[in-house]
Amino acid sequence: MLRSLLEQSRQKKVALVGQPGAGKSSLLLKLTDGKCEPPPKIGVETNATDWSRNESIDFIHSYASIDWIDVPGYGTQTHPIKSYQTYFPIDLCQVILFVIQGKIQQSDEQMFQTLFNLSKHSCKVAIIRTLSEHLSKQDQMEIQKDLEAKLLYNRNNIPLYFISNRTMMGIEEVKRFVF
Repeated sequence: MLRSLLEQSRQKKVALVGQPGAGKSSLLLKLTDGKCEPPPKIGVETNATDWSRNESIDFIHSYASIDWIDVPGYGTQTHPIKSYQTYFPIDLCQVILFVIQGKIQQSDEQMFQTLFNLSKHSCKVAIIRTLSEHLSKQDQMEIQKDLEAKLLYNRNNIPLYFISNRTMMGIEEVKRFVF
């Protein structure tokens, strides 16, 4: 279903991928200045939909000639990481924003590796660390070390952005990456 919808579109495709509650939909609102259509639903209930069967949920949001794909959070019973290999048409995306918050989990490592392997030559990938407004420079350096050890993002020239959806910290940098 998602593949056929995206294949019909000629617009640039940007996917936001992360665990439930990582801040994907809130980031989408910030990156689109709240003007994407339809607006994303923010909350736990958005993860109750099975993207392989439910055609009524809005995964695609339009703004500035871009299809923004706000996919369900991974690592849930309804959306295990394996389902992304089956249902997520990563080959149609030009940009993937891998959204994380807090400590990196094993599911984050697995999902990042899955995305990276599927997207090696087809799109740009960035790591977005949300809820960063209270992190000191020392905290950011520790997070960078942890992410490099677990995701090897630096070796693959993947940018890391520390952002805050509340204070707008880092949002302009992510916009420049996407646009």
